[in-house]
Amino acid sequence: MPWKILCLGLLLCGLLGLAWVKACVLQVFRGQALVQLSHRQTKRSRFAQGFRGAIYDQQGRLLAMTAPVWSVYAHPAHVRQAHETAVALSKPLQRPVSDLYKKLTDQRSFVWLSHLLTEQQIHRIQKLQLPGIGTTRSHRRFYPQHLLAGQLLGSVSQDDEKGTSGVELTFEHVLKANRQRIWFEVDAVGSPMQTAAVPAAWQLQGWDVQLTLDAQLQYATQQVLAEAVQKHQANAAWAIVMHLPTGRILSMASVPDCNPNAPAPHDPACRNRPVFDAVELGSVFKFVPLAAALDAGVVTPNQRIFCGKKGYRTGKFVIRDVAKRGWASVQEIFVNSINTGTIHITQLLGKKRLFEAMQRFGFGQRSRVGFVEESAGRIQPPKRWGEARFANIGMGYGFTATSLQLLQAAAVVASGGVRVQPQLLQAIRSPALVGSGWQKPANYPQPLRQVIKAKTAKQMAHMMFAVTQKGSGKKAQIQGAWVAGKTGTAEKVDPQTGRYDKKRNRSSFVGMASARE
Repeated sequence: MPWKILCLGLLLCGLLGLAWVKACVLQVFRGQALVQLSHRQTKRSRFAQGFRGAIYDQQGRLLAMTAPVWSVYAHPAHVRQAHETAVALSKPLQRPVSDLYKKLTDQRSFVWLSHLLTEQQIHRIQKLQLPGIGTTRSHRRFYPQHLLAGQLLGSVSQDDEKGTSGVELTFEHVLKANRQRIWFEVDAVGSPMQTAAVPAAWQLQGWDVQLTLDAQLQYATQQVLAEAVQKHQANAAWAIVMHLPTGRILSMASVPDCNPNAPAPHDPACRNRPVFDAVELGSVFKFVPLAAALDAGVVTPNQRIFCGKKGYRTGKFVIRDVAKRGWASVQEIFVNSINTGTIHITQLLGKKRLFEAMQRFGFGQRSRVGFVEESAGRIQPPKRWGEARFANIGMGYGFTATSLQLLQAAAVVASGGVRVQPQLLQAIRSPALVGSGWQKPANYPQPLRQVIKAKTAKQMAHMMFAVTQKGSGKKAQIQGAWVAGKTGTAEKVDPQTGRYDKKRNRSSFVGMASARE
């Protein structure tokens, strides 16, 4: 009898030992793997995606928004009666039966039937309970003003709604929506049992952006540009309107138009030319070297300079004017845009002071508005200026600049010699604080620096006013307003010959307008 008890005890100890070994294997050696297996079998996840922030103009007019959209898809292999299904879907989808039948009999495992559907359409389709037909909801970016400021607003990628150009890219860090993974438990058949807390909609939504843009002025600018392109048979035209002294950009328009709701890849019409295109400016630039010369005291407005009657020779080239010139005052040289006289003024100023003045006015550097695609232009250092390049730079050739840089330089004259920071972002708004209104960004732009003396700016403004009264800018006159500016025509380089082509021109005007002087 005792030996039976002993055998039973040994058997029990052996079984307990095996159980202990098994437990060690499961807990110590395979524990992590089993936990992961359990997690895969009982846990599921999905991403909660918020809406991208909206974009408004300065008056609160909606320029861009994200809205939910519905789509219908099919698994052709699971569709039982393709023709009857096509007939049933034809009315709610407003599509021909033949088109739907072709898709429903496709050899692929998945096909889209229609996009951008309303909730009413989706409700009618879901009530049909058709085998192999499914619906899904997603987000889409809309631009309710259509062609208005298309190049400025830019676009987003269709898959993840990330900014790819324009304002959408510039303020991506403000507008972007948040994305959060949510875990939940499922039962044996995969049905959800318990879901983690879902974040509130405002926690996932991007911040709204308010621009300094005025939608009405933007529309008017685009209309005027379109008329000018049609009248002069031009390839393109663009313009910027900026308010002083704040530096707020009220309008930035380009023609041909670009529809941000359906942007074409690499379409030149969707390029924001005022900040993207760095070009040779031509005579419109002449106010910069003259302002620098006046500020340095090397010339005065009434000082007379001999402009030469046979042109100005520089190396192998001779620079001439349309009409033969003799003696002329500095103001007459500027108002009549006399090339030879301008070269004499820049010679008196010198290379170093001209280069430094161009930098102070903002050329050769980005404007800090924030556009990722903004060009800084290009200016060679003075040590690389030969005699011919030095002469050309005074006339607006031999370097490149954007229209925004030109506008910023003209604003120095209009602001009493102070360089003002152009501003496009007016305010931002948190989705959690929609009711409390807009708030200004922390880095709200301030005047940068004194570029020229206030006295010099006033002298320059009077000479630019004379351009619109008796010079080449007479068409810029506005009854009841004080308008000053400078015109320019730059010859473009022929890509085939590499030489300037007198038949290929870029005309421009930069100026300022006020109800009073």
